[in-house]
Amino acid sequence: MQYSENTVKYRFCDTDETGWDEYDIEGESYRILIDVCSRYCTSVSFDIYPQYENAEYLLQIQKYLIKRDNSYRKVTSKIGSYVTGSDKRYYTVCTEMCDLLKKEKSIFSWFWEEEKQLFHFENLTFYRDDGTVFFESITHEGECYLYAKETEDISQIVSNKLWEKNPKPIFFDLSPKTEEEIAETHKELQRIKKEKYIQDLKLVKEIIDIIDCRNKLSLQSHSDIIKIADKFGFSVDKVIDDLLALY
Repeated sequence: MQYSENTVKYRFCDTDETGWDEYDIEGESYRILIDVCSRYCTSVSFDIYPQYENAEYLLQIQKYLIKRDNSYRKVTSKIGSYVTGSDKRYYTVCTEMCDLLKKEKSIFSWFWEEEKQLFHFENLTFYRDDGTVFFESITHEGECYLYAKETEDISQIVSNKLWEKNPKPIFFDLSPKTEEEIAETHKELQRIKKEKYIQDLKLVKEIIDIIDCRNKLSLQSHSDIIKIADKFGFSVDKVIDDLLALY
């Protein structure tokens, strides 16, 4: 992909450095993102996977298709044959295309809740008329990037403080570790998990009235409690007991 010179780079990640706090660009913020992209761009691309290439929505926008970069390949193994790779499709940016994209609830939802979503695409990217990238998402990495020129107003987007201006590169330490280093890392991860767990419990405590806490059965179906249990891998009963201990 081509990147224009003299642009300011911004990055949005779907999680914090610890991996426990999750973020997304959703609702009105997501729709604003699509509108701003359509204001400065003339084409958009996303990746389609083999099982979704005949999806009805692709037929709806077929007339706006510019080109396809097909990387499908058949792989044969001991357990059978299957098709891998993706089909990157480029479309003209237009009202119908953007309206279709805005039907999604967020930039990451279609990836993380794939089986529940209407659309099945990945790595949404918008391009200016000269072919340079204005916005790109690398969904499986949980990252989005904006490359803005001085003349392009992205204030509505980057008003969200989770957008990092001129972000530092993300590095992963893949060097071999000793048993002591592994144990120390595990200990630190457990400390962070406990800290984030207590933090989430305190947030829920602020929105659940003490009177409601007297009915433990009703708490078992409380969406925020269930969400915490799923997030940290605890039982709902444990989360409720730990929550009540805060009162």
